Amino acid sequence: MIITRHYIFLSILLINLFLAFNKAENVTIQCGSSNGEKCPEGYCCRKGVCFDLIKKSDVTVTENVLLVLDNSSNMKDGKMEKLNSMINDLLSKLPADVQVPYVLFADSATEAKNMASSNIPTFEIDSESTGSNFVAALESTQRFLNRWGNVKNGKHDNVVIVSGGNPILTKDDSDFGTVISKSIELVNEFKSNGVTIYTINLNDSANADAEVKSKGEIIEENDINTFMQLLSNNYDNVKITSDSNGKPKIESYNKNSSDYYRTPKGDNLDQSYEDISERVVLDIPYSTPNGKCYVNKGCETNYGEYVTVTENVLLVLDNSSNMKDGKMEKLNSMINDLLSKLPADVQVPYVLFADSATEAKNMASSNIPTFEIDSESTCSNFVAALESTQRFLNRWGNVKNGKHDNVVIVSGGNPILTKDDSDFGTVISKSIELINEFKSNGVTIYTINLNDSANADAGIKSKGEIIEENDINTFMQLLSNNYDNVKITSDSNGKAKIESYNKSSSDFYRTPKGDNLDQSYEDISERVVLDIPYSTPNGKCYVNKGCEPDYGEYVTVTENVLLVLENSSNMKDGKMEKLNSMINDLLSKLPADVQVPYVLFADSATEAKNMASSNIPTFEIDSESTGSNFVAALESTQRFLNRWGNVKNGKHDNVVIVSGGNPILTKDDSDFGTVISKSIELVNEFKSNGVTIYTINLNDSANADAEVKSKGEIIEENDINTFMQLLSNNYDDVKITSDSNGKAKIESYNKNSSDFYRTPKGDNLDQSYEDISERVVLDIPYSTPNGKCYVNKGCEPDYELNKNIYS
Repeated sequence: MIITRHYIFLSILLINLFLAFNKAENVTIQCGSSNGEKCPEGYCCRKGVCFDLIKKSDVTVTENVLLVLDNSSNMKDGKMEKLNSMINDLLSKLPADVQVPYVLFADSATEAKNMASSNIPTFEIDSESTGSNFVAALESTQRFLNRWGNVKNGKHDNVVIVSGGNPILTKDDSDFGTVISKSIELVNEFKSNGVTIYTINLNDSANADAEVKSKGEIIEENDINTFMQLLSNNYDNVKITSDSNGKPKIESYNKNSSDYYRTPKGDNLDQSYEDISERVVLDIPYSTPNGKCYVNKGCETNYGEYVTVTENVLLVLDNSSNMKDGKMEKLNSMINDLLSKLPADVQVPYVLFADSATEAKNMASSNIPTFEIDSESTCSNFVAALESTQRFLNRWGNVKNGKHDNVVIVSGGNPILTKDDSDFGTVISKSIELINEFKSNGVTIYTINLNDSANADAGIKSKGEIIEENDINTFMQLLSNNYDNVKITSDSNGKAKIESYNKSSSDFYRTPKGDNLDQSYEDISERVVLDIPYSTPNGKCYVNKGCEPDYGEYVTVTENVLLVLENSSNMKDGKMEKLNSMINDLLSKLPADVQVPYVLFADSATEAKNMASSNIPTFEIDSESTGSNFVAALESTQRFLNRWGNVKNGKHDNVVIVSGGNPILTKDDSDFGTVISKSIELVNEFKSNGVTIYTINLNDSANADAEVKSKGEIIEENDINTFMQLLSNNYDDVKITSDSNGKAKIESYNKNSSDFYRTPKGDNLDQSYEDISERVVLDIPYSTPNGKCYVNKGCEPDYELNKNIYS
């Protein structure tokens, strides 16, 4: 796998010592089906050669992380040494090209910078500072996240704040209460946007198990736990005010967890953050039962399997008084059973609701929660739960990763009114309205009713009838995907009246009984987990595990790519033939179900279409065109990326522009300078949004090594390299203006690379894009020495899969 550095917010925290990210070295031991030999312990067979398991661990960054590091006087008495030890430990385990962003703060805060293992910094206390300015640090964090976080790459944002104590007032601060209040306001905004906040307190007196101050109490300046606790994701809905004496008074908070505030002691410093790293690094392999191999790296297939999540799921869990009389015990049994079957690095999001609802949080088998009834609640607020669900799906669901959304609502009964609810009918009606919106967006809703009296086979109330508050089936049925086009109104008595519905299924409302609790959700988990194996025609193998190589392989796309292909008169003299050869070569290597989007342009540009190996197109020059309209092509590209690119699936966007020369003016173009300027403006916008632009020039006279024109010079129409160079990611901060003669004048640019402008010659056409396809396709299999098997699909057929692991 390739770790890229484009505008990706390169994130991560620290990883276990046994997962060293050194360059892989092989021992000279042959292995596999060619000779029947297995590797020594600690090594894995790949491509017929034994590789060191420890040294061959690739990293794929799956979440964003920013470190916010205190270097004020708070960090005296050995705390700065602890911080440097932590940073050194982190970076020394990462490849040199993985950069970790960080903010430093004392009297003020820096903008985010990067550090890497190639140049590990040693931080020092700012001896001239007198304050510890958390507000400035969080404002710098805010600027970073607004520019480089989830808004850019679709990945989840994590912030890790490392300090040795509370804020220390600067000369500009009015009082301690205002500083604490402002800090909490900023963090609340992060949390509401889905950011996870960890806090690590390096003060030896800090204690993660200490109780925080109660609501209504004051946070004293010598209380070293409460503020750092409330900053973290252990708490939400935190409100602090500055009282008349400038003291921070706690108005409200909800406790969600005990996982996000860390206070390392003694030699266990790394334990304060190693689980964080496991969350943000996707491909940390986990050991199979015999501890010899990491199966998700493809080696030694008989040692087990791993899980790939193929659909989104959110659990919406009632912890109100509805869950008395054994129902909460059922819920905990269900959650325990579900999580214990998943690897430690698979996290399951959930919302809890009683009087109100939490924002979505995560749970995993490494730390299975035990839920309790909210003893202070008197209500069961389905509306709040569904509104929280809506916020989660709007930010993290299908809109981000393109996967199907599933919501599983687990309760023990109907809504119980809160003090703010007017009547039962309005609550039921509002809940149904929210659910209808989910269903119209393609979300699948399962409901599980843990009430012993519930019955999935019971008939629901008819149209025109009232849903009584003691009817424990009808509402939960109508919420589920068993029904659509549901309409409920609140009648003159505040009752829930059924206006309409259509029955679609009987599969989505569950009422488990006795010992069959797991049967109520077993098929749901099978739907959302990809690697439940299915049999091949001869019943001998599971194709998605890669065994039985005769049955082929599949490809997983890891980045987005759009091809922008010229078919104007620029493509004469054999250039169109080169383009068709390139497309044929690309598609013929892909499975029939992998579609590649493309835009064609000549006088105008098409909207994006798809092509695949099952129907490889042959492109022709548009004989009626007289222009080559790059602006129209880039505008079509813009529309595609706005709708289907990173904004939809969170993957990195790549655009590959294939042409035979410069723009040719259309009848609507005023001059060459304006066309070049407008094209560069559009491409600049793409680059600022993190898109990588490759350009391939099929003109035989093009030369990727040719110098571009200098700043202040004119790009002539017969200069076939400069424009295509400046379009590509070889350059940024490009500015072109149209001078008084309509010429394209270069005002400025910065050169970044020589990798993104390609000018293939002779028989090396495939070399102009081969590395691009390797970047964009994750699971292109590679052959073993005898050509019989694909190692990253489960390797070496001689090591036959033990089918019992699936039983």
